[in-house]
Amino acid sequence: MMQHVKEPTHVRGHTLDVVITRDTEDTVSNVDVTDPGHSVSSGNISYDHYAVILNARASKPANVRKTVIFRKLRDINIKTFKQDIRKSEIQYENIHYSIGRQTCSTKNKIYNPAADLPVVHR
Repeated sequence: MMQHVKEPTHVRGHTLDVVITRDTEDTVSNVDVTDPGHSVSSGNISYDHYAVILNARASKPANVRKTVIFRKLRDINIKTFKQDIRKSEIQYENIHYSIGRQTCSTKNKIYNPAADLPVVHR
C-alpha cells in the first residue's frame, strides 16, 4: 500500500486525511495539500483541515454484452393458453407433488406457443 499524502492535513500539524493506493498502481498523481483560504469575518480560518487536491486516473470498464430472453406475458393469447393448460400433462390426483415435479417442463410447453420468446442483445 502507498500513502500519497506526505504532509500534515490538519492546522495543528497532524495528517488526518489520506490517499492510499496499491504499490503497483499509478492511478494517483500530483497530490497537493493546500489551505483552502476559507475564513470567517474575524479573519480566522473556519476549517481545521487543509484541502487535499490530486489527479486521479480512472477508466470506464468495457461494456459487457449480454443476451436477455423474456416473455411478454401481457401479450399471451388467453384462449390458446387455457386450451394448453387443459391439454397439459399435470395430473391433479396429488397436486402438490405433481406441480413440483412437472411444472418446469409443462410451463415451457404452455408458454411457448402462447407468448413469443423474444431475444434482446444489450
